[in-house]
Amino acid sequence: MIRIAISGACGRMGRALYDFIRNRADLQAVFGVDTYCGDADFPIFDSFEGCTLDADVVVDFSSPSALDGILNYAESTGAKVVLATTGYSTEQLERIKYFSKRVAIFQSANMSLGVSLLGQLTKDATRFLKGYDIEVVETHHNKKADAPSGTALALARDINSILDGSLSLVCGRTNGKRGVNDLTIHSVRGGTAIGKHSVMFFGGGENLTLTHEAESKDVFICGTLRAISFIITRQTGIYTMKDLLARCKPALSISTSARYSIISFVGVDEKDITTLFKSIYDNNLPVDDLCLFEAIDGSFNLSISFKGDDNSLYTLASDITFTRTDSIGKITLTGVEAKDIQFEILRLLKSVGAKIHMLSTSESTLSVFVDEDKLVQSEYALKSYFKI
Repeated sequence: MIRIAISGACGRMGRALYDFIRNRADLQAVFGVDTYCGDADFPIFDSFEGCTLDADVVVDFSSPSALDGILNYAESTGAKVVLATTGYSTEQLERIKYFSKRVAIFQSANMSLGVSLLGQLTKDATRFLKGYDIEVVETHHNKKADAPSGTALALARDINSILDGSLSLVCGRTNGKRGVNDLTIHSVRGGTAIGKHSVMFFGGGENLTLTHEAESKDVFICGTLRAISFIITRQTGIYTMKDLLARCKPALSISTSARYSIISFVGVDEKDITTLFKSIYDNNLPVDDLCLFEAIDGSFNLSISFKGDDNSLYTLASDITFTRTDSIGKITLTGVEAKDIQFEILRLLKSVGAKIHMLSTSESTLSVFVDEDKLVQSEYALKSYFKI
């Protein structure tokens, strides 16, 4: 179990994180830190200096003023740190870098994996569209304290990193005509908007807009859980979403029903598989069956079935949306030679209208998972094929 301390526990994201993990068997919110808090059903301290409890990871959704307390606590207790706060000064960024020699720190202006991809796409577009006018527009709720947002500033840095810092950052436009080398950020505040960022490229006769919009705070929570899983294995150093994305397991899908849950991965390497099965073991997940194939490039495609509908699967792929089905049934045939005829089996099951969630074969055993409403037809078709 990973013990988590939430800095900014009573803010929007702090409460969302606590609500998300409170019923998780693999995670525990041991305490929170906040200068003001109403009712809470776990310990809340007004600073890290007065904290008497231990945590494995500190997740910060507060403000830059909390940084010193977090870093000192982490150094004295050995806790890892996930910094999801923006607005750090140059001096504070240097302190983070200094402490990273003794503490493992994950830092990101935005915990959404999609926003991280937006940053990469923005770099690519800037590289190809040199000479285009570039504007950034960000929209947030009316309670957001900072403007521009940390994500908008990070996007501006991404742009200037490609253009050797040649653009001048302008926050809003108040003096009329656009400057040739302006990189303008427009901040919109209103209502309960979660967060939207657009990077707009204006050229001669064509425009391109890249946009990411968060529809729920859950996207930031899922990214935070990935960051926690990532940083808990590090001893020292400073890491970002770029490091996390490089290590993300490429999960394709997760299907769950009352009887079985199935998760599928593609392109994992041996190290990923070792890490994956360690996580399965550590979280006591009830493995039922698995299917592993080696791809041409030496990586592996992997599907694993588990008994029941277990929320702990989020520890394996927290950024993938679960697909809920009414029921998944399993057919197992023994004494059949099915190892090299997977395609024929798939074609056979498709002919009876079965949705196939997973297919596992060995020298003499076939296991196949389909929607339960097609279980009888599928089993009859397979037994007829194998003359059972």
